[in-house]
Amino acid sequence: MKNIVVIYHGDCTDGFSSAWSAWKKFGNKADYIGIEPGDKPISRLKDKEIYMVDVVYPAQYLKKLVKENKKVVAIDHHFSNQKAFNLISNGLFDLNHSGAVLSWKYFHPKTEIPKFLKHVEDMDLWKFKLPKTKEIIAYLNVVEFGFKNWDKIYKDVEDKKKYREYIKDGHLLLKYEDIIINKIVDNKAELVNFFGYKVYAVNSPVFHSQIGNIFSKKLPPLGIVWAQDKGGRVHISLRSDGKIDVSKIAAKFRGGGHKASAAFYVENCSKLPWKKIN
Repeated sequence: MKNIVVIYHGDCTDGFSSAWSAWKKFGNKADYIGIEPGDKPISRLKDKEIYMVDVVYPAQYLKKLVKENKKVVAIDHHFSNQKAFNLISNGLFDLNHSGAVLSWKYFHPKTEIPKFLKHVEDMDLWKFKLPKTKEIIAYLNVVEFGFKNWDKIYKDVEDKKKYREYIKDGHLLLKYEDIIINKIVDNKAELVNFFGYKVYAVNSPVFHSQIGNIFSKKLPPLGIVWAQDKGGRVHISLRSDGKIDVSKIAAKFRGGGHKASAAFYVENCSKLPWKKIN
């Protein structure tokens, strides 16, 4: 393992964009490792220069990590990670920005934030204040995570002609997304009892945020979207209408997130923490 290690929020557009921001600084001089919230640190993290972007290891592991390594930096924005972040003296924490934008600010303080990262932040914070964010993100969603792919997107979005092409393609992709999302919501949703709340849950490996937010409006205060990975572990996404803090629920399972958006894992389907309502 290389002396510089970048640990990022895996399987997440904001997380990978954060890693890309670091890659623009370090390139091949660093190793890049995607993890999920709640994961334990890998054993080989000793005497390293570590950057955690859009994710922070749980507090119980951080003291040892800081003690055993040359440098530990955290760059994050998740409300549930604030206490853990306070154990680290280096980095950036800001609830008002995404991991990708914070990472760019940290690694490239004298360079303007790339346009496409502003769209990633607009989506990740679920604000959609920038024009055409949904179209740009729809395009990003069909591009495989890869630093060279992200580099191309970075350059293309800065070009007015190619930016318009992305928006055009993204608009078509959004129409297809809506068809799939509506089919899942209308035909696959189940009523469940989750911590005393009667809510909708669905098994879907895609469109967690969109579906979860639809559920939280159809049957407040929250919606659940889950999917099982190849190893049997189940990823559970929670979205709320803002009236309850789902990050507190996720924390019970070593997960985390924000008040209206959080996630966690359970070992397998037998551990799903809700009961189906017939």
